[in-house]
Amino acid sequence: MDNFSPNHQDLARIQFLRRMVTVLTTVTICCTVIITTVIVLHFFRSPITIPSHITLPNDTLPSNVTISPNWIGVLTNENLFLIFDRITGELEQTITIQ
Repeated sequence: MDNFSPNHQDLARIQFLRRMVTVLTTVTICCTVIITTVIVLHFFRSPITIPSHITLPNDTLPSNVTISPNWIGVLTNENLFLIFDRITGELEQTITIQ
């Protein structure tokens, strides 16, 4: 069997690989902690509160719904933008879209 005697170049490569593995392990652990934190914060935030029902004017169908902190906006098939109170669900304003 041949005796292995590492030269200066081999030792430098081994030291580089050792540092690379340490850096990659640290980055992997940090990313895992960050991703876990984001997932936990996402699932444990409070749910959005909206009224149990919103009454649209007769013969209108919703096309799009937008929820903001204070109001709920509904774009209808008749190009009306209806703004409802987010807590009570009552119609506050009607805007005609041209």
